[in-house]
Amino acid sequence: MSPLHELIMANRRSLRHALGFMVVFVGGLILVAKLLTAAPGWF
Repeated sequence: MSPLHELIMANRRSLRHALGFMVVFVGGLILVAKLLTAAPGWF
């Protein structure tokens, strides 16, 4: 396997990790926003 191909594979793997983190992060933000709007009496 050529070094260039290994680099591309590594970048693709890290990109997938970054995308997964973004999805979890955005999902968490939406969940928090829904909790804040649904229960203003808690705060």
